[in-house]
Amino acid sequence: RLADGRLRHYGHDEIGGVDRPVYIESENLGLDWREHVRAAGDGDPMAMTKCPWAPYWLTVVDPGRDGRFECLVSRTGPGGTVDARYPVAVRKTALVDCVRQPLPLVRRKRWLCAAQDLAPDGGRGYIAVVLLSDDDGKTWRRIDLDHYVRDAEKVLPRDGLPRWNNGCCEPSVAELSDGTLLMIVRATPGNHYSYVSKDGGETWTGPAKLPQFYASNTMPTLLRLSDGRLLFIWNNTWPLPKGKASDYPELAGSWELTGVAEIVFTNRDAVHAAISDDDGRTWKGFRELLLNPIRNDADYRR
Repeated sequence: RLADGRLRHYGHDEIGGVDRPVYIESENLGLDWREHVRAAGDGDPMAMTKCPWAPYWLTVVDPGRDGRFECLVSRTGPGGTVDARYPVAVRKTALVDCVRQPLPLVRRKRWLCAAQDLAPDGGRGYIAVVLLSDDDGKTWRRIDLDHYVRDAEKVLPRDGLPRWNNGCCEPSVAELSDGTLLMIVRATPGNHYSYVSKDGGETWTGPAKLPQFYASNTMPTLLRLSDGRLLFIWNNTWPLPKGKASDYPELAGSWELTGVAEIVFTNRDAVHAAISDDDGRTWKGFRELLLNPIRNDADYRR
């Protein structure tokens, strides 16, 4: 959100096989959007988070998409100029990915950035990672959540082949009213899982199964609202049973034939939301926000 109320969402598109950095912008609170191409080197820091204890905005980006992150600080915020850049030494593998905007921990005046990396013990999938800064983004420490959900070979009783397994990835974190941190992660077995930290992200307990949130290999999003309630958004879906690759002659790519991405097309078509007014102990709502309008079309995969 810019200072004048405009909303922006940054990303990439592909026109004629050419990848372009773009953003879409709305001037009426999200009812209508226009796409704009971002010029290379235009200095826009993109989406940022406002610091609640000092007059600046902060973000962590991967400018080269190679796991070498950079912390950007701006006095004018998103859409403005970058006033400081600091390296963020987080790389252990080439697949480390920073998937969330930094979270300011108000009770500790600490920044936390949730990320993910490959599981270190030879297991398939990912682990959750948090990056911590106590000096306004100048330096960062990395904490690995090595205890993760192990491979779930089958999710549904009629599965004929092993599933694509992700461990615990795409973490989403919220600071609760007493300073406790709640993290919810993506996993394979059929539900989202959670971690909890009582010391500002230094140590974590979990993962614990969240039996009320059904999902398999989809991204959770956890937000703390200005009135203190928690909002959780997720795909309340399970994938279709997994048969043999020979049952699906339309599969062409190596990822599809080996089962790596088969569930992308069968369990990401229903978005739900739930809300909690007691720091996540209980939830209500569980409302369907949107069904993909082409979810039952014969060419849905395409």
